[in-house]
Amino acid sequence: MVPYFSQECFTRSSFLPIFHPILLFPLLFSQLLISSQLFKITSLIDCSTSLVLISGLLLSLFKSPTKKPSASSSKSMSSPPLILAWGKERYQFRWSEDDLRQITLGQLKEVCREATGVPVSAMKLIFSGATMKDDSSPLIYYGVYPGSVMRLVGSKSGDSASQLSNEELEQQALIEKLDEIITETTDLALQKVRDFILNIQMYIDQFHGEESLNHDFEIKSIKQKERKILFDTYLYINEILMKRLLMADAIISPPGLDHIRTHRRKVVRQIQEWMNQIDEAKKRVLDLEESEKLELIEARISKNKM
Repeated sequence: MVPYFSQECFTRSSFLPIFHPILLFPLLFSQLLISSQLFKITSLIDCSTSLVLISGLLLSLFKSPTKKPSASSSKSMSSPPLILAWGKERYQFRWSEDDLRQITLGQLKEVCREATGVPVSAMKLIFSGATMKDDSSPLIYYGVYPGSVMRLVGSKSGDSASQLSNEELEQQALIEKLDEIITETTDLALQKVRDFILNIQMYIDQFHGEESLNHDFEIKSIKQKERKILFDTYLYINEILMKRLLMADAIISPPGLDHIRTHRRKVVRQIQEWMNQIDEAKKRVLDLEESEKLELIEARISKNKM
């Protein structure tokens, strides 16, 4: 469709190159009318103004709408999920660091209410052993980061939650603290423990296997560097596990609360199991080194006897 323009728009020869040749006749006629002063300069101004308004209207029609930031953007999808633990239930939120700078605690509580059904007035959110209280503060203010684990305390019945005694609330807090310790330990150390055991096996196959070339000077130098890396990793993992073990031991169960004592025993046993695994892996290397030393001594003694 050819856009319609009023005759006033064609009173200047500078417009000629952009229109169809069939329009030259009215343009020439317009040039003749200029001499009779039927068209004045004000008409040109009105024409220009009309063109600007029409152009602005067309641009506004074809302009793409502005998109609001979404929690499922490519940046947030690449971040580890924020985990909300409520009893045995686990909820994940894909939020980036930028999202955590904008989302307030009050907004998070509304999200938790929709996900769990727990009323906002009956819920308590715990992170790193501390209760988050200021609803107007962003989550980044509490140190929350992508991959964090938060605890939700509360029940769907607001009345029953409000009727809990101080002793029951204290017991619930102890259980939540133990769950937080084991969850953080799992996130920090479990994969490192597995990688350490795998790397120990690779080290043994490479430098203590039947086809190893430990007599070469360069091989010995590489072996020493790899051994140092492995043993430094052992110290790092052991430090993480020991710190969490002490945190679990520091939780004292009140008298008569066997379920809390049992829960703490499970947490301690699991951490000790991971510590035993890296200890056994390290011991394999030490045993092989000791065995090789004894074989070398026996070989020298046999050589001297000959």
